[in-house]
Amino acid sequence: MCKKSPLLVLFLVVSLCASLSFMHLLGEERDAVLCDQCGGALGAEYYEAADRSFCSEECFKHFFVCARCGKFSEEIESHANIVGEDIFFCPECAKKERCFFCDGFDNLERVEDDRILCETCRKEGVASEEDAAAILDEVRQSLFERFQFPKEHEIPLEITTFARISEATPHDDGLAPLATHVTQSPVNVHLGNDGKIVLTPLPIECKIQILSHSPRDLLMDSLAHELAHDFVRRRFFAIDDLKIEEGFAEFVAAQCNILWKREALNIRKDYNEHPIYGDGYRLFRDTYASEGWEGVLALLEEHSVSQEVFFMSKPPSEYVDSWTCFLLKLIGKTPTLKWEPNEKECH
Repeated sequence: MCKKSPLLVLFLVVSLCASLSFMHLLGEERDAVLCDQCGGALGAEYYEAADRSFCSEECFKHFFVCARCGKFSEEIESHANIVGEDIFFCPECAKKERCFFCDGFDNLERVEDDRILCETCRKEGVASEEDAAAILDEVRQSLFERFQFPKEHEIPLEITTFARISEATPHDDGLAPLATHVTQSPVNVHLGNDGKIVLTPLPIECKIQILSHSPRDLLMDSLAHELAHDFVRRRFFAIDDLKIEEGFAEFVAAQCNILWKREALNIRKDYNEHPIYGDGYRLFRDTYASEGWEGVLALLEEHSVSQEVFFMSKPPSEYVDSWTCFLLKLIGKTPTLKWEPNEKECH
């Protein structure tokens, strides 16, 4: 059983991806037998907090210390950084400015969009479109070699601010706060001579917006995620379940991290509790482990929606205004959609 101590009143205030925990007594057997601080074996009496166990009060107090001032606090705050690692701060230090990306606090400076970055992240961050384009080519080559992703079509890049990219893709706790954004063209709409609303698919295009000063390793992870979306658009067009599409994108990024020997970046993915990004990723991770790449493609195919079905399933009011629908009815025409494939469409 756990040893009772005044320290058991410790309350961990957890933000971002970490979960709320309370230091408590545990009188049951547990699977883990090693101390999370020193690695020694746990005895009959031990401490437990935030899903971690400690062999002694000394190890417990050494683990939960502020990363900035180095002091132990009974109201320590745990922040999950961008790669999913826990960083602890005392209440006072938690109020102070920290690096947007790594939660570091050395030589902080504001960049052009008012984000605060440490010296390391400023030096290693990607700030030019030329550098970003070279990194994109590197990621595309890796995906071509690993999964035969297409790499010849052009993908324009734009370096942008956090405010602009947040407007395009609102931040979701399921992803790290490093965003890219992918877009594709819709359909061309016109009225045919028979009065039908004709839909002609436009060539699929992708444009990626990149958050300025993104660390290179994390940017490569994010670009692999977005290129997975581009792959889906070109091979399947649409997926009927967001968990399937986002889970596949996270899986592809994780596979690249393994290829690049950056498995630490997958910590956040492995323990992400988000029902779309986390559960979806683990579904594809396990499918790949048991059925290989063919099993992954089969899962995508099962949830795929063709371009024609995707657009033709919408009501006519999605494509023309109410006045046009009224005029069609006035001349005895029922607003009806007609699909007209584009022979020049790129797949």
